[in-house]
Amino acid sequence: MEELSDEDRLWQDRQPPRNRVSQELAVEVELEVQGGTRWEARCIDIHIGGILLEFSPDNLPSVDVDSNVFVTIQLDGEVAAKIPSTVRHINARRLGLVFSDLSTQDPGQENRLSRIVRNVEREILKEKNQQ
Repeated sequence: MEELSDEDRLWQDRQPPRNRVSQELAVEVELEVQGGTRWEARCIDIHIGGILLEFSPDNLPSVDVDSNVFVTIQLDGEVAAKIPSTVRHINARRLGLVFSDLSTQDPGQENRLSRIVRNVEREILKEKNQQ
């Protein structure tokens, strides 16, 4: 099992159990701000209410807490969702985002996000059962 860094342990202690995404799972994420600037990120954790992203040191986004952004999430090259979000916190190379209420917007986005989260949960359970 992957050893957690001090930062990961701190995050884990502050939050209820979530869906920690392994690097082997093909979850592609891109953060976009108004004006079209985009950054690729690694999904660390995802749930129906938000996502924790990690960026490479040479590709840090220039956003502030409470910034409105879009996050595009794609799973295994199939299911994709572009979700309006708000930056909740920034910690070094990580950003925590809260998803906007999708029920008032395109219902298809909410369905796609639910499918992504369910598929991630299934993969996490498979990994746990193999250990």
